[in-house]
Amino acid sequence: MSILYRAISLEAHSFFARVLRALLFPLSWLYAFFVFLRNRGYDLGWFRVHHAKIPVISVGNLVMGGTGKTPMILKLFESLSSKGKIAIASRGYRAIAERLPRPTRVSDGMGPLCPPSICGDEPFLLASRAEGALVFSGRSRALSADLAEQSGASLLLLDDGMQHRALHRDFDLVLLDPERPFGNGWHFPAGVLREGKRGLSRASLLVFNPVKDKETFLRAKKKIATYSNAPVIGISSRAYAFLDDALISIENRKLGVFCGIARPWRFRETIQVLKGKEVLFSSFKDHEVPSLKKLVAFADQAKAKGADALICTEKDFLKLPSSLSLPLPLYQVRIEVDVTYGQEEWRLFLQRAREKFPSHV
Repeated sequence: MSILYRAISLEAHSFFARVLRALLFPLSWLYAFFVFLRNRGYDLGWFRVHHAKIPVISVGNLVMGGTGKTPMILKLFESLSSKGKIAIASRGYRAIAERLPRPTRVSDGMGPLCPPSICGDEPFLLASRAEGALVFSGRSRALSADLAEQSGASLLLLDDGMQHRALHRDFDLVLLDPERPFGNGWHFPAGVLREGKRGLSRASLLVFNPVKDKETFLRAKKKIATYSNAPVIGISSRAYAFLDDALISIENRKLGVFCGIARPWRFRETIQVLKGKEVLFSSFKDHEVPSLKKLVAFADQAKAKGADALICTEKDFLKLPSSLSLPLPLYQVRIEVDVTYGQEEWRLFLQRAREKFPSHV
């Protein structure tokens, strides 16, 4: 997936990538037309929209690939949890829960109740990190919303929900890359757009991630000003390395780096920021669980090149069996986000969100 993603997102500049994009372009027109009709149908009330009994905040994006939705969900949970019980609903992409008729209860607030193979990567990570949150995984977010309300939740956070218009939401947070908010400007499969730029008109808050400096933030705001008048904030990431649950430094450590995410090069950049020394790198498909054979072979190669340890993303780490035995220690990187630009817009948004909680809470 990462090779295809790089080709269609203009991250790759090879002859093969250019030919692939050209061949896929006619399909992009068909996809864009279908998405336009679908959105138009929702706008005109042709399709049924489920209204939950509790307020809903959706966190989504306009393009395919990682834009930091999971850390943003955790940021929202941290900022709002003092007001009442919060539930999180996720699709459980490529997991068993996605194929079941009813949502799977992933957490009652005390950690995961099922493995990632059942509930999916993101729901498992959210259940692991958001202590006290109810977490549900399944294709129907409407059913998840009803289960959340029946379980005592006062608010629902909808993971990757921008295009899931079958469930009404009170707020839509849309995450965008400040450098390329629309990817290459083409719809899938020749590009990474899930829907047209006009979809930003539904946003309640636009979130640029990651924002390196004020100039980048202001330039990004100009790029999207035509399509939305929603308030805009910029966030930056803080990365931490852990061995088990102990915070560690990887500065000058020689590392075998691996991950299974849509943008593996971003993880490599994170290792550089933490001043780790990459001696070997391997990437797997997004959501893939690497086999023990692959991991052992990678660890042996990294050790032969002088690596002190292996390191992966938190999402990858949580998918691995706890009994995993490797010839090198295995570190994980956890990501948290801070609002660095638009703090007043963020404060006002949180105020509006808190006002949506039931009055008895």
